[in-house]
Amino acid sequence: MGKRVSHITLAAVLIALLAILQLFNNLFGQVFTNFAPFVYPLVFVVYSARNTRGWSIAMYVAAILTIFMLSPLPQLLFVAMYGLVGVFFGQMVQEGKCNLQLIIGSTFLLLIINIVTIFIFGSFFGMDLQAELVSLINVLPFLSMESALITYYVVILAGSYLEAVVIYMIALILFAYLRMKPILRVKWWQYPQSSKEKLWVFISLIVLIVVYILLRKIEVLLITISLFIYLLYLITAAMAYQLYSTRQ
Repeated sequence: MGKRVSHITLAAVLIALLAILQLFNNLFGQVFTNFAPFVYPLVFVVYSARNTRGWSIAMYVAAILTIFMLSPLPQLLFVAMYGLVGVFFGQMVQEGKCNLQLIIGSTFLLLIINIVTIFIFGSFFGMDLQAELVSLINVLPFLSMESALITYYVVILAGSYLEAVVIYMIALILFAYLRMKPILRVKWWQYPQSSKEKLWVFISLIVLIVVYILLRKIEVLLITISLFIYLLYLITAAMAYQLYSTRQ
């Protein structure tokens, strides 16, 4: 009985926090929706990582019903989709999955969400793919329509990966402060021990730069930029891990 009450209490607190975030989002021009959508899954991550699948689904349904009373349908769908990422992430932690599985799984789920949002609910969310491709070509005149579409796909994939990484890194910090069970980390991903990985990323970056100089392919340039961002992330994550690992 006491455990049941604690489950319900934690769910109520987190749903209230989610409601406050959504009210803030509505008041300040969709600031979270447009610039920081990764905050939505974190509420569900904290709950799902502590509780069973049944409790996590119940909390998810209650949270979505609460958002339904506070936001229009597009916002409801947005929170519902990102909430699924949080439930998935938390349950993976609950099952003892390692960080590599968490990031890859979250990336693919976010990729599906982004594709559904853009290509299925695009007009519903006020998105026009054709107009966005034309805008991209205006910014980068050397792109053809086909290259612009490939560029758009690369951006979606890279954005999904970066969102998954941000959720993972913030979850590390939250778990440390809340004294929750730490996420299992496989050796190659641990920071700052991943110097070998950084070296391989740096070598790959140099190779891609040379290939781009020789071929002048926009796709190669995009991969190079993505890899450079990833290298910067590794360096930043090393410092973050060093700072918070002692708390876990």
